[in-house]
Amino acid sequence: MIRPVKQRSLIKRLSVAFDLVIDHYVPEKFKTGDQDTYQKARTAVVFCWSISLLGAPFALFYYLAGSLISSLAVLSGIFMVPFVMFLFKRTTSISLVANTVCLVLYLVLTVEAIMLGGERSPSVLWYTAIPLVATSTAGIRSGWSWMVIVLGSLAAFGTIQYTGYSFPDEISISFHHGISLAALMVLIVLIQTMISLFDSFKNRALLTVQETKKDLQSALAQLEVVNNRLEKQVNIANAMAAKAEKADAAKSIFLANMSHEIRTPMNGVIGMTGLLLDSELTPEQSEHAKTIETSGDALLAIINDILDFSKIEAGKLDIEILAFDLCATLEDTAELLAIRAQDKGLEFINDFDPQTPSLLWGDPGRVRQIITNLAGNAIKFTSEGEVSVSVSVESEDKNKVKLRFSIKDTGIGISKKKQDALFLPFIQADSSTSRKFGGTGLGLAISKQLSEIMGGEIGVNSVEGEGAEFWFTAKFDKQTNNLNQRREIAPNIRNCRILIVDDNDSSRRVLGQTLASWDCRCEDAADGKTALLKLTSAVDQNDPFEIGIFADRMPEMDGETLGQRIKADPVHCGLSKMIMLTTTASQGNYDRWKETGFTSFLPKPVKQSQLYDALMLALSGETGSKKSVRKSLETSHNISADQKIKTRILLAEDNIVNQKVAVSILKKMGYRADTVANGLEAVASLETIPYDLVLMDCQMPEMDGYEATAVIRDKSSGVKNHDIPIIAMTANAMQGDREKCIESGMDDYVPKPVKAEALLAAIEKVILIG
Repeated sequence: MIRPVKQRSLIKRLSVAFDLVIDHYVPEKFKTGDQDTYQKARTAVVFCWSISLLGAPFALFYYLAGSLISSLAVLSGIFMVPFVMFLFKRTTSISLVANTVCLVLYLVLTVEAIMLGGERSPSVLWYTAIPLVATSTAGIRSGWSWMVIVLGSLAAFGTIQYTGYSFPDEISISFHHGISLAALMVLIVLIQTMISLFDSFKNRALLTVQETKKDLQSALAQLEVVNNRLEKQVNIANAMAAKAEKADAAKSIFLANMSHEIRTPMNGVIGMTGLLLDSELTPEQSEHAKTIETSGDALLAIINDILDFSKIEAGKLDIEILAFDLCATLEDTAELLAIRAQDKGLEFINDFDPQTPSLLWGDPGRVRQIITNLAGNAIKFTSEGEVSVSVSVESEDKNKVKLRFSIKDTGIGISKKKQDALFLPFIQADSSTSRKFGGTGLGLAISKQLSEIMGGEIGVNSVEGEGAEFWFTAKFDKQTNNLNQRREIAPNIRNCRILIVDDNDSSRRVLGQTLASWDCRCEDAADGKTALLKLTSAVDQNDPFEIGIFADRMPEMDGETLGQRIKADPVHCGLSKMIMLTTTASQGNYDRWKETGFTSFLPKPVKQSQLYDALMLALSGETGSKKSVRKSLETSHNISADQKIKTRILLAEDNIVNQKVAVSILKKMGYRADTVANGLEAVASLETIPYDLVLMDCQMPEMDGYEATAVIRDKSSGVKNHDIPIIAMTANAMQGDREKCIESGMDDYVPKPVKAEALLAAIEKVILIG
């Protein structure tokens, strides 16, 4: 195993040594030239060294064989190397050197052939080397020329021999006859032809390689130029992207700051206007105040639309994936929209089928935004009748659901030719509508973007003069406990016989649909007269109604009057448990209705949870927790005045005007509040006084609302109650601000300008839960 390794090593060493020797004898001027010239020079040197090395043994052989002249001729070949070196020093032409070497070799071989028998001499075999060397060193033309000379010499030897002349045969070698000579000549021609073809192919290949190399070098040069340009463009693009990113960040900061700065004074304007409207004003003053309030609300809507549209253009309009209850989201949204509808004398219907999946993953804020946009438009363009929001399942599987939201109104409608342009920015049905009703025309464009982001689409069905239906779809993932979300219905509610009395068909249908899902036996009536007939008939059939649910506002006979008639004749009516559906918020009404016999008062549109608790209370609370019964009794606008006075509220707000607005709104609601100007003062107050609730501004000097909340929630701080409810009341109303407040430890969020209804709902929610 060791010897082959040594052999290969020795051969490798000899090869390297031979290569170094050959390279040593090639003059520097040929080394620095082109590669082809350098290789030809090396070939000439190798050839000379080969003749010189082979010359010595052949000279000795010829001398011992008795041919002194042949021996001397061969010895002359030993001097080929110094002769070639001499020629290399005198010229730069490889062709001259090569042809000279071939001439010397030809003369030596010819002398040997003459002395050793002519064509029978072994020297003639070496003739084949001459054209080969000439082609390899001097070129194809020289190779063919030497082949002609060699063939001519061989022919001459054969002709002379044919005439009878015999060349000396000093070593008695009989080598060739005529056929052998011819074969040798053919062999020389074939060898030269093959060499020439090979050299021709080699030259073509070299030429192609050189051309390809030039093309490649040219392409590389062009590529380098392009690459340099591209690199410059990339650098420019990166610089522009960095500038754009900075500009975009600056724009986002600017929008957030502008939103906050605009909302802060708007809160004072709208809040004070609302308080002004609740005071004693002359008709003219009241009209002016209402104009201010309407203008403020319109300006706020425009600000919201422009901020969202700016996000669309900047590609920043996105959604968040949160676990949420769709039913609760729609009920909360409807609660605020209903106030606007009731101000115009409209009925607002929230139609949520109990069989629709409610526990979902998605962005409840964006769903609320689209519905608010579409339903807000519906209320704006409807002067009488109703506006309804409904949800239905478009497609569903085990894990996902695609829902269709429909907002219908009985307003002015939209012509066919104008419907296609409605979802473009700054477009409304026509210019006259824009002048009459106002608005930027951005709400529908924003809603379209949001619905598409949520995997759905948006559209409208309408006939001019006959109302409109705006709809949108969205995809949601179901929560894992979605299949078990249905409320466990108490036994005394199942099979309970209930009479619904409301002059609005949609309201009766939605309420009946909810009660039917709880296995109640429901009937309805469109007016008080029909209701009394049904009550009497039920008693006659020995199947009286157990609970009556009446709307407060109905023509001819309202809910209160119907309740009084029933209370006055309990035997024939057979009903003593009544629930009022109300659109008013007067404490005096509630006190009067209680005396009539109403057990609960539910604001329209009715929330399913409140309806359930109201039924439980009406059925004497035999099932269900005491807390749920208390929540039913203390529905919105129904917390006792004594409880409100006992509730201690701390308001952390640095803006004096906003302090006045908030304190006045709270006072109007029946609450009282202490004020501090920053987070440090808020923490200090909570360390000494056991407050029940904190209304926290987010941006304040010295310590902002987020930092203050963190200190309050810190168990190691000196605050008396670390779990005190905290409601953010802030002008930070950009996407994600609500979530940021909740994540910081706050319990709820009310954006500025503060609406009294929204603030009241947030306060009473945390008070009731507590």
